[in-house]
Formats: sequence, structure tokens, C-alpha cells
Amino acid sequence: MSASPRGPEHSGGFFNPTVMQVFDSDDLTDWVTVDEGSRAYVGYVADREQGSPMGIAFSRFGRGGVFDLVFPYDEAAVITKGRVTVESAGSSFTVLPGELLYMPANTSAVFRSEEDTEAVGVHHPTFEEAFGHPPHRS
Repeated sequence: MSASPRGPEHSGGFFNPTVMQVFDSDDLTDWVTVDEGSRAYVGYVADREQGSPMGIAFSRFGRGGVFDLVFPYDEAAVITKGRVTVESAGSSFTVLPGELLYMPANTSAVFRSEEDTEAVGVHHPTFEEAFGHPPHRS
């Protein structure tokens, strides 16, 4: 998949921490497979390697996917399509399109993708700072 810039404010998939830019998930060509069977992928717009002080990513999760995760960083994500049910600290709630989910660092949660779901997330510190390598490498 490749994308061409749509105008000077659009990135075409390349992050520059010194200018304002607009990104679309279709701009990204490098997606990390979280779980092939659940069609779960994360596409990073930026992380430490690109000079960003935070991680910025698009996520796609196929319907029926179940993910038991602990985030090593504070993250905020907006659901842009679909819906996800979250179970954490003895409670359960559903996050719908247009809603923001805040996840504090080191909090465990189970995420159930009720539909094909897409989200945009921002986290601090960066993936590289939290895991010791850029998000597209192991």
C-alpha cells in the first residue's frame, strides 16, 4: 500500500516533529501484526526513532478479537470505528466511536472487539523507551 501527499499539510506517511501534519491510516505502509488470527494490527505514525516525544499510532482489531494487555505507558485512544468492551479492575464498559479511553500505565485490561474496530492512540513514554526497541522491530 502506498499513498501520495494530498497537500502540503498531509504527511504522505512521513512524520516530521517540527511541523503540523495530517495523517490518515491509509498513509501507513508498515503495520505491526499484534495477532494474525484476530486481524489485529498497529501502524505507528511516530515514535522516538522519528524524533517524537510520544508514540502516535493507528490500531485495527478484527471482530471477535480478545486481548489481555498491560500497557507500560500512559495511553489515550479514540475509537473511530466499531466498538470495544474493556474489563479492568473489576468493571466492564464499552467504548464507542468518538469516545476517548484513557489507560494508566501498568494497568491490566481485557479488550473484546465487538465489531471490526479502529482507534487512534497517543502514549507516553514512547514505545522505544518502554520496550527498548522501535515498534516495528523486536
